[in-house]
Amino acid sequence: MDPMTQIDNRNPLTEKIQRTCAWLLFILVAATATASGRMEALTENQMDDVIAQSGIGMVIDGYQFDWTADWVTIYDTDSERSANPDAGTISFCPLRLINGRIETDRSISWDAYTIVDASHPMDGRTFTTLLAPDLDQDLSLLADNVYVCGQRIGEAGVVNFQTPEWYWTLGAHGSGVDFQYDVNLRMDRLLLAYNPSGAAGLFAVEGISITGGFADMNDFDIHDSATWDIPTDPSQWQRIGRFSIGDLDGGRPARLDVGASAIEMELPINGSIRAENLHFGAQDFGPLAIDNIRVHHLTLLIPGN
Repeated sequence: MDPMTQIDNRNPLTEKIQRTCAWLLFILVAATATASGRMEALTENQMDDVIAQSGIGMVIDGYQFDWTADWVTIYDTDSERSANPDAGTISFCPLRLINGRIETDRSISWDAYTIVDASHPMDGRTFTTLLAPDLDQDLSLLADNVYVCGQRIGEAGVVNFQTPEWYWTLGAHGSGVDFQYDVNLRMDRLLLAYNPSGAAGLFAVEGISITGGFADMNDFDIHDSATWDIPTDPSQWQRIGRFSIGDLDGGRPARLDVGASAIEMELPINGSIRAENLHFGAQDFGPLAIDNIRVHHLTLLIPGN
């Protein structure tokens, strides 16, 4: 059969389908080429959302919870209690966690990775990281009664405890672990009502911020009295960065080691702490500021029995 005859006799519907498929393929290739040829820089938030192949992501949508324990007691195991059962004890009754709420505006990610960089002080080490870059979280922890060795000392509580972002990095070594914990933390009030029946019997630290720093820190000069009022206006405070315990990139991770007779902790610290008001008795003392905390070496030794 003549080839021209074959062409003339083809099904028009088949031709139409083939032409349509060809155009779709052309559009797909062109769009792909255009997208791949245009590079765009990601924001820090977008970079934080990238999860490695070795990790998982989790989203929490408005989880609410409350919890109550009628009695919680901490015992000193060395104390003799045959004559006094309250010796060496601290008790909270009841202990209540109220108005608990967690919601993620961006996913929480959990990744495992190995640092491969000859210039990095942690080169070759493997770590696991839990990241919560944008967390809408709130809770209050209250103890209606606090007893020390059987003696009531009042009420205690943490009101509206919030951690809008935090990062945990953890790795193993020998007899312990290396870690870094970065957090942006706020509490509306930390209180001890040591004489609830009296109006003046209250110690409270209000509006606590624990973070990397504040925007006005560079403007403050201890030698220039004109700048001394800068940290005293809480409405002007702008938090920057995160409070850090440990510094993996600097080769100074926080460490926890467990030995035969003791627990040892090394805790390098970097950050700032401010409070909007200190209330003691019937007196308000105003804002507090501890800026530019730099603890290069802090060793805690907890001996065993």
